[in-house]
Amino acid sequence: MCVDSSLPVERIDGSWYRSQECNYNPSICKWDDEVGYLSLKDCGVICNADGIKIDKNRIEAINEKLWE
Repeated sequence: MCVDSSLPVERIDGSWYRSQECNYNPSICKWDDEVGYLSLKDCGVICNADGIKIDKNRIEAINEKLWE
């Protein structure tokens, strides 16, 4: 859940995304001021006007390293 005040942007298909990344990454359960934080992009998550792409293998490897 993103708790900032930025407004979401509607895609052509009617779905929504945020043009700015939130300061919390739910893929790794880290806030941007915590040790081990990585941006969504660094975790293999791309969310933009074209849609969302998630590299699940990359996220899994990062979580194994962070939370082993």
